[in-house]
Amino acid sequence: MSIEAREAKDKGNAAFARGDHAEAVRWFSEAIAYDGGNHILYSNRSAAYAAMNKYQEALYDADKCIELAPTWVKGYGRKGLALHFLARYDDAIAAYQKGLELDPASEQFKNGIADANQAKAQQEHDEESFAGNNPLAQAFSGDIWAKLDNDPRTSTFHSTPAIFNKIELVRKNPQLLEGLLGDESVMQALAVLLNIPINPNPRPTSGASSTPSSTPSRTPPPSSTSAKPSSTSTTTSSSSKPVEPEMPPEKVAAEKEKELGNQAYKQQQFETAVEHYTKAMELYPDEIVYRSNRAAVYLEMGRYEDCIRDCEQALEDAKRVRKYTMNGKLLARIGNAYAKMEKWAEAITYYNKSLTEQRTADTLQRLQKAEKAKKEADEKAYFNPEISLAEKAKGNDAFAKQDFPEAIKCYTEAIKRNPKDHVLYSNRSASYLKLGEFPYALKDAEACITMNSSFVKGYTRKAACHFYMKEYHKAMTAYHEGLKIDPNNAECLEGLRNVESAIMGASGKDKPDEEQLRHAMADPEIQAILTDPIMRQVLQDLQSDPSAARRHMANAEVADKISKLVAAGVIRTG
Repeated sequence: MSIEAREAKDKGNAAFARGDHAEAVRWFSEAIAYDGGNHILYSNRSAAYAAMNKYQEALYDADKCIELAPTWVKGYGRKGLALHFLARYDDAIAAYQKGLELDPASEQFKNGIADANQAKAQQEHDEESFAGNNPLAQAFSGDIWAKLDNDPRTSTFHSTPAIFNKIELVRKNPQLLEGLLGDESVMQALAVLLNIPINPNPRPTSGASSTPSSTPSRTPPPSSTSAKPSSTSTTTSSSSKPVEPEMPPEKVAAEKEKELGNQAYKQQQFETAVEHYTKAMELYPDEIVYRSNRAAVYLEMGRYEDCIRDCEQALEDAKRVRKYTMNGKLLARIGNAYAKMEKWAEAITYYNKSLTEQRTADTLQRLQKAEKAKKEADEKAYFNPEISLAEKAKGNDAFAKQDFPEAIKCYTEAIKRNPKDHVLYSNRSASYLKLGEFPYALKDAEACITMNSSFVKGYTRKAACHFYMKEYHKAMTAYHEGLKIDPNNAECLEGLRNVESAIMGASGKDKPDEEQLRHAMADPEIQAILTDPIMRQVLQDLQSDPSAARRHMANAEVADKISKLVAAGVIRTG
């Protein structure tokens, strides 16, 4: 991690500790700008977002953390928490279960699964009870949008993100309806779904008054010969509501064209849909929806440049008429068009712009896919085995001269040019070992083994990392894995002897090695052995009942676990 990234991270940690979570997000974001490949930074920012109740953002960062470090267990805890508070309980349980695979003794993940199961059961009970007892909630079940789209009162709701999201929330969680009964758009949707006719401009008819009144009937309209309207003809009761102006005839005609365009679109008659949307735009240029709809058709037709032009013009029109509710959707559609053209950098730019206007799960997912696709495309474009071999040779020369930082630089460039060459990871691991950067060396050794599990040097590099980190039990395991491939491998045999000597030396000391114990107690394998009821009984017998201990040691599996505890420094034989 660079100095700048570390400083920003420390400031983010300090802000988080004092409860200033927005400031923490700002500093963690700055750290990510310096070091976008560091999984801990995404984990920290995920925690800060979660503390602000921004769980969608917390989920995005948790997923990024896991992508960068799939074996780092804390990432799954961040993901499970975000999914829980997004009410995606099944996904939260799956995340916690993945974490348990990496850390079987984790109480956090066990409790997380229990909490998610409980919340899921409660939600199902509440939804069933609420929907069953509330006929209003039942109106939002099934395919509601077909009905809403075809009613002039609600035909624009589908294309208005704020209203669409609100109604979707009610559809997915009927309990929310009770708190939204005062919302005009929700009430309009409810009226349509319950088939309640509403006449926006009620006009009384003669002899049809609903209640008797002594008030004289309304004065008839003035004759065509009147120069001025009479005062009596324009006077209205102070309690009457103002009548909303009717839709201009141009927009009425445009709406008809839009509906024809919608029908053609649903039938995949795209050319016809374009014609109707174009005519709607000509009739009423101030309505952004018409151009947005045409852009959507162009996207389906593969006319991506036309789609982008329409969206950009719609954004300009939105500024002119000061209607910004569709900006997020338009920007995301531009991103979709660039993604279809595999212009990933442009797609990422517009997805990020869209998210500043309106954060939706769909756009976040598309952003993630675009970032992944760009990374793969960049790697593919950079791939060049010949240059990789040349950089590898430079790295070997630098290693021979003991210029290990230069060797790492050359091996890193070689890996970028040919990321599937396992030898490069082995060589860089050896360079990191020389500099004492054991975690980085271990990561490269494991990558080497993943690519070629029969390459013995990968195991010797891994064993050396564990040896220098005083994780002797893991070093022994790695050397034994290497000997399975090559039983006479001199480096593995020599390494085993060194490990055994180190274990004996540690056992003979007056005090246990605190660093060794710290590493051991953080190891999930050692934790699992120590929490195993059978092994706990064995350890007790070793101290109090030598004859029982001998019987236990006759069991090969138990003996192997005892050996690991001795190698880890948990049991001292001296």
